[in-house]
Amino acid sequence: MYKIKCMRNSMFNGIVEGTLKLLSKTLNNNSCVMEFERLVTLDDLKIGGSIAINGVCLTVTELTNDKFFADIMPETLNVTALGYLATGNAVNYERCLKLNARIEGHLVKGHIDEIGVIEEIYDEGNAKIIKVSISENIQPYLIKKGSIAIDGMSITIISVGNKYFTVGLIPHTVKNTVARVYKAGTKVNLEVDDMAKYMWNFMQNNLLSKAG
Repeated sequence: MYKIKCMRNSMFNGIVEGTLKLLSKTLNNNSCVMEFERLVTLDDLKIGGSIAINGVCLTVTELTNDKFFADIMPETLNVTALGYLATGNAVNYERCLKLNARIEGHLVKGHIDEIGVIEEIYDEGNAKIIKVSISENIQPYLIKKGSIAIDGMSITIISVGNKYFTVGLIPHTVKNTVARVYKAGTKVNLEVDDMAKYMWNFMQNNLLSKAG
């Protein structure tokens, strides 16, 4: 399992604040500098501050009144879906939590575990049901009614199958996030719930090893 770490231990809660545009991307020796539009809601953004872009925790390296920049390491390009973004694409954003913030999703670190691929999208009542293919690496951490972050969105899992899971998105989520452009084949950033990883690790190191 690959892990992408932010420059500091920032925390998010998977409640996307909105979307903004990728204005440009400049590749240099397998790394990248990305330029994003700075919305008026980001007036408190600072150089050195953290922001989650499609669920990936990035550090702001340069800032103007209407845009900001972030350096993307080669490893980040390799193991997240950021490298697939094109100029003009919309991205989800969320600023890091403050200590007195209400946690309305689940705790998210912006450390991507895997790139998932959307296999299928279909309507069920007012919801969009999304089927996402995954590898066996993260499957042990997924359970029905558990949480997962998809492109930074805290979502409840509906079902888990052999190398896939499904989630449902309400109209508000679809309208106000990058989910509005999802289609079969779209690559998405996935971060599993840390609690599931801790529990699985405990079982592997203690319960299952002793049973064997």
